[in-house]
Amino acid sequence: LPQKPRSGAEEKCFKQALTVMGDLYASALGVTVLRHRLIPARPRSYDGELVLLAPDKWGLAASDDPASAVLAVRDRLKCPPSIHVAVADGGAMKRWALRYPTHDAALAALRTPEAEAVEEAGGALFAAWNSWPYEERGWTTFESAVT
Repeated sequence: LPQKPRSGAEEKCFKQALTVMGDLYASALGVTVLRHRLIPARPRSYDGELVLLAPDKWGLAASDDPASAVLAVRDRLKCPPSIHVAVADGGAMKRWALRYPTHDAALAALRTPEAEAVEEAGGALFAAWNSWPYEERGWTTFESAVT
């Protein structure tokens, strides 16, 4: 299924597919689900790293000047100079990597009004390494219900 950011057509397809996902998982003959519940510890290389999926409303994808786009991201998120900001999608300027000096500082940045504004504008800001326990991940709860 297409992941965020999705186009209008992809969003329609995504929502339609969600309505029949249970049929796929509930089939004793069609699918065997093997669940590996161990979530490994975050590698040090992910310490302090956040991912920004920039909202289309920000207009970064239309920019042909990466330096000004970096400044725009810094301004929107109120990033201090110690935060490394870089395009992470080969120039499309929709996916960004932000590196904070510590992992605690990165997690604190997720609890700011600026982070909330990203989501309200249709984007996303999250830790690059998903350390949520297996049992707290929504799709795994779904798997447990249908297997």
